[in-house]
Amino acid sequence: MKNSILLFKLNNMLCGVCANEVERIVKYQSGIKPEDLPGFFDGIVEERGISIPFIDLNKRFFGISTEPAKKTKIIICKENNGYKGNIGYMVDDVLHLHQASEYDMEKPAENIIGHSSRYVKSILKKDGFAIPVYSLSSILSDEEALQLTGSIA
Repeated sequence: MKNSILLFKLNNMLCGVCANEVERIVKYQSGIKPEDLPGFFDGIVEERGISIPFIDLNKRFFGISTEPAKKTKIIICKENNGYKGNIGYMVDDVLHLHQASEYDMEKPAENIIGHSSRYVKSILKKDGFAIPVYSLSSILSDEEALQLTGSIA
């Protein structure tokens, strides 16, 4: 059985996300940051007439803000840990869709690259590299999803 993995760059590191979590990918656009938006969000972008809050994944995982460039993208996902709206995740670049067999995937160690294992769904073995495949639907904690629900109308 094949798994479709969307590969992207984050802090000069190759990463992935299961394609079934992704609704669409858009070029980075400068967002607005309303006062009532929880601090862990970096702004809101308007996409197809819908306000979508987004998180800078470099800041979330590595504590450094992404410097927007031509290749910077926002991966828009369907729902996240109880929050029913779309959420965007800002990344350095989106590369391509990779078809991985079950033999290319393995369970992550308890603590990988300084991240909680709750973020990393699996490890993709590709060309001698171990690529973390994130579960973007688990980026928000329950408390953060509640805060977001209360601030976005």
